[in-house]
Amino acid sequence: MTEPTLSPSEILMELILPSVLEARSDAFRAFPGRVEVRIHEDGGERAWWVQARENPWVRRGPCPDSDVQIGLDAVLVLEALRGVSLDLDAEVEAGRLRLSGDPELMDKLGRVLEGAGETLASVRAKRG
Repeated sequence: MTEPTLSPSEILMELILPSVLEARSDAFRAFPGRVEVRIHEDGGERAWWVQARENPWVRRGPCPDSDVQIGLDAVLVLEALRGVSLDLDAEVEAGRLRLSGDPELMDKLGRVLEGAGETLASVRAKRG
Protein backbone atom coordinates (compact mmCIF):
# COMPACT_ATOMS: atom_id res chain seq x y z
CA MET A 1 0.00 0.00 0.00
CA THR A 2 1.41 3.37 -0.99
CA GLU A 3 1.27 6.31 1.35
CA PRO A 4 -0.62 9.35 0.13
CA THR A 5 1.56 12.25 -0.93
CA LEU A 6 0.71 15.91 -0.77
CA SER A 7 0.96 18.17 -3.78
CA PRO A 8 3.00 21.38 -3.48
CA SER A 9 -0.24 23.39 -3.26
CA GLU A 10 -1.50 21.18 -0.41
CA ILE A 11 1.82 21.60 1.43
CA LEU A 12 1.61 25.38 1.10
CA MET A 13 -2.09 25.82 1.81
CA GLU A 14 -2.72 23.08 4.39
CA LEU A 15 0.55 22.78 6.28
CA ILE A 16 2.52 26.00 5.93
CA LEU A 17 -0.14 28.72 5.58
CA PRO A 18 -2.00 27.74 8.78
CA SER A 19 1.32 28.06 10.67
CA VAL A 20 1.92 31.48 9.10
CA LEU A 21 -1.61 32.55 10.06
CA GLU A 22 -1.03 31.42 13.63
CA ALA A 23 2.36 33.12 13.88
CA ARG A 24 0.97 36.39 12.48
CA SER A 25 -2.55 36.11 13.86
CA ASP A 26 -2.65 39.70 15.14
CA ALA A 27 -1.84 41.04 11.67
CA PHE A 28 -4.32 38.73 9.94
CA ARG A 29 -7.11 39.60 12.38
CA ALA A 30 -6.84 43.17 11.09
CA PHE A 31 -7.98 42.01 7.63
CA PRO A 32 -11.79 42.04 7.53
CA GLY A 33 -12.34 39.98 4.39
CA ARG A 34 -12.41 36.46 3.01
CA VAL A 35 -9.86 35.38 0.43
CA GLU A 36 -10.21 32.65 -2.15
CA VAL A 37 -6.98 31.14 -3.45
CA ARG A 38 -7.07 29.12 -6.67
CA ILE A 39 -3.98 27.21 -7.73
CA HIS A 40 -3.62 25.85 -11.26
CA GLU A 41 -1.82 22.53 -10.90
CA ASP A 42 -1.60 19.30 -12.94
CA GLY A 43 -3.99 20.57 -15.62
CA GLY A 44 -6.69 21.43 -13.09
CA GLU A 45 -7.54 23.99 -10.49
CA ARG A 46 -7.73 23.61 -6.71
CA ALA A 47 -9.35 26.13 -4.37
CA TRP A 48 -8.98 27.11 -0.73
CA TRP A 49 -10.43 29.93 1.27
CA VAL A 50 -8.85 31.89 4.04
CA GLN A 51 -10.80 33.52 6.83
CA ALA A 52 -8.49 36.11 8.32
CA ARG A 53 -10.52 37.86 11.01
CA GLU A 54 -11.07 36.58 14.56
CA ASN A 55 -9.49 33.10 14.49
CA PRO A 56 -7.71 32.87 11.11
CA TRP A 57 -8.05 29.54 9.29
CA VAL A 58 -7.77 27.85 5.89
CA ARG A 59 -10.43 25.58 4.41
CA ARG A 60 -10.30 23.48 1.25
CA GLY A 61 -12.83 24.39 -1.42
CA PRO A 62 -14.15 27.52 -3.09
CA CYS A 63 -15.06 30.51 -0.95
CA PRO A 64 -18.65 31.70 -1.04
CA ASP A 65 -18.79 35.48 -1.28
CA SER A 66 -15.02 36.02 -1.27
CA ASP A 67 -13.83 39.62 -1.08
CA VAL A 68 -10.46 38.99 -2.74
CA GLN A 69 -9.56 36.29 -5.25
CA ILE A 70 -5.99 35.14 -5.87
CA GLY A 71 -5.03 32.82 -8.72
CA LEU A 72 -1.60 31.20 -8.82
CA ASP A 73 0.20 28.94 -11.21
CA ALA A 74 1.81 25.87 -9.61
CA VAL A 75 5.29 27.12 -10.52
CA LEU A 76 4.82 30.07 -8.13
CA VAL A 77 3.89 27.66 -5.35
CA LEU A 78 7.06 25.64 -6.00
CA GLU A 79 9.16 28.81 -6.00
CA ALA A 80 7.59 29.95 -2.71
CA LEU A 81 8.31 26.56 -1.15
CA ARG A 82 11.93 26.80 -2.32
CA GLY A 83 12.28 30.27 -0.82
CA VAL A 84 12.66 32.09 -4.14
CA SER A 85 12.07 35.83 -3.84
CA LEU A 86 9.18 36.72 -6.16
CA ASP A 87 8.57 39.98 -8.02
CA LEU A 88 4.79 40.08 -7.65
CA ASP A 89 4.31 42.88 -10.19
CA ALA A 90 6.25 40.87 -12.80
CA GLU A 91 4.25 37.73 -11.94
CA VAL A 92 0.99 39.63 -12.45
CA GLU A 93 2.23 40.94 -15.82
CA ALA A 94 3.28 37.42 -16.83
CA GLY A 95 -0.15 36.06 -15.87
CA ARG A 96 1.23 33.61 -13.29
CA LEU A 97 -0.44 35.61 -10.49
CA ARG A 98 -4.00 36.89 -10.84
CA LEU A 99 -5.69 39.21 -8.38
CA SER A 100 -9.28 40.40 -8.34
CA GLY A 101 -11.88 41.67 -5.94
CA ASP A 102 -12.37 44.70 -3.75
CA PRO A 103 -9.41 47.07 -4.44
CA GLU A 104 -9.47 48.55 -0.93
CA LEU A 105 -9.36 45.09 0.64
CA MET A 106 -6.59 43.98 -1.75
CA ASP A 107 -4.55 46.95 -0.54
CA LYS A 108 -5.25 46.03 3.11
CA LEU A 109 -4.29 42.42 2.41
CA GLY A 110 -1.02 43.61 0.89
CA ARG A 111 -0.23 45.50 4.07
CA VAL A 112 -1.15 42.47 6.20
CA LEU A 113 1.12 40.25 4.11
CA GLU A 114 4.14 42.53 4.55
CA GLY A 115 6.58 40.56 6.64
CA ALA A 116 4.85 37.24 5.95
CA GLY A 117 7.83 36.20 3.81
CA GLU A 118 10.09 36.05 6.86
CA THR A 119 7.43 34.11 8.75
CA LEU A 120 7.06 31.71 5.80
CA ALA A 121 10.84 31.17 5.74
CA SER A 122 10.85 30.48 9.48
CA VAL A 123 7.96 28.00 9.24
CA ARG A 124 9.57 26.32 6.22
CA ALA A 125 12.87 25.94 8.12
CA LYS A 126 11.11 24.38 11.14
CA ARG A 127 9.34 21.83 8.92
CA GLY A 128 12.68 20.89 7.29
